[in-house]
Amino acid sequence: MAKLKAFHRGDTKRYHVTSLSNLFGGVLRSTWKKSLKDTDADALAQLTGTYSDPDEDGHLHRGTFELPAATSALFPVGVVFYDIEYTAADGRVITIDSGHAVVLEDATREAL
Repeated sequence: MAKLKAFHRGDTKRYHVTSLSNLFGGVLRSTWKKSLKDTDADALAQLTGTYSDPDEDGHLHRGTFELPAATSALFPVGVVFYDIEYTAADGRVITIDSGHAVVLEDATREAL
């Protein structure tokens, strides 16, 4: 499992992923959970990624996810788990990355 750099709760984070597979025609997803035992329905966030520009052969190997500030503001302080999956047009599912990140407490918080 990989570990993403720690981030402050309430920050916008952008993550770039690279895959050896051509990502064209499929869907990039990222799921964030407090516990690996949580169901997808109980996930902290489920994000859909976007594709970067194609390489010189016209293949898409890079994708980007953005974790919005409003979403990360709801994350608990401590360790959260994530995975990034690609679902091909033919239904194949490939995990590109998975691991954990540390959510740090933020000093600046707007009143709720």
